[in-house]
Amino acid sequence: MDPDYLRYESFENLYVETPLKWGLLCFNQAHQKREVLKLTTDIDEILSLLKKGWEKHAGRNQYILRSPEKVLCDLSEREINPTDNLDLLIDYYTFLKNINLASLIREIKRKNKHIKDLEIIPLTNHIFTSEVRVAASDQRIDVVPGLIFEYYLKTKGIKNVVTNKKLPNKLSAMDIFVKNFYQEIRRYYRKIGCELVQNPEIPEMDFWDKFRGEYDIYVFIPKSAIKYCLSFLNRVGVEYLNKVCLWEYHTGNDTNKELVIFKKNICDKRVLVVDRSFSSYTLTHLSQKIKENGAEIVDRLAIFPKSQAAILNSEYCFFWHSLLKSQKVDLSGEWALRLFKKVNHSI
Repeated sequence: MDPDYLRYESFENLYVETPLKWGLLCFNQAHQKREVLKLTTDIDEILSLLKKGWEKHAGRNQYILRSPEKVLCDLSEREINPTDNLDLLIDYYTFLKNINLASLIREIKRKNKHIKDLEIIPLTNHIFTSEVRVAASDQRIDVVPGLIFEYYLKTKGIKNVVTNKKLPNKLSAMDIFVKNFYQEIRRYYRKIGCELVQNPEIPEMDFWDKFRGEYDIYVFIPKSAIKYCLSFLNRVGVEYLNKVCLWEYHTGNDTNKELVIFKKNICDKRVLVVDRSFSSYTLTHLSQKIKENGAEIVDRLAIFPKSQAAILNSEYCFFWHSLLKSQKVDLSGEWALRLFKKVNHSI
């Protein structure tokens, strides 16, 4: 396929790096990360890929499908990791960064017949990030992080690893007004042909107390930050309902760029914009738009930032379990490893 055609279909966002047998390894300019994609108009192929766990996005004329992905390790986000042992996590992150991950994956496939025919590729990045991620040709990728962690433990001779992770609450455990708020959002999305999960996980985030009364309006980008919006409301209370705005704003390969739920007058208002941030591209562009619409102050909060850019282009960031002022974060070199040690009191 002509690489320029994918760029055209994705609104100048996706660039082909390497053709694979099972897709195209591409660079997503908006999110500054690699992905495996397919471009098609064949309904049978689309339905087949959706059953295998691929995600569908609308291009200009065709559909762009993204392969399933899994994070092996992430220093910015606690719940996503295979262990709570902080020293072990640092060593595992370093192990994954330094090893030939493609060779390790081949070895694991050879030893596990149920994934022998599964196509798997590391999604290495040209920038320092807080995470290590892989992509695969179907949903059997779900077992891959566990198999790689087991390989690491055996290689290091480590036994009896115990995790004490505190799992996020379910929506069912939230205050009734938060449940009703979420069901209203689901009804809105249903009307435009989208479906949100019925009972999402809601993380406990005590830092929301620090933002009480600081802003007139709290804008959440719902595709990636809806659960943080629910966490916010559950923490600060029902009186903040009329201060929340959901603003769907995407700069990637999707024709449906924008959707505002609970629209607010932002002129001369103090606004906090919240997003789970990889590159800060969406966060930055939406903040700029809010400024152009007359907001007095627009601050940005990057939840679990994955890159230097995500921190650099925000006023606040929430990393691991700590709320930080972004301008005070040292982003040189192996910033993620250094920041992880700092917020965990120099392990």
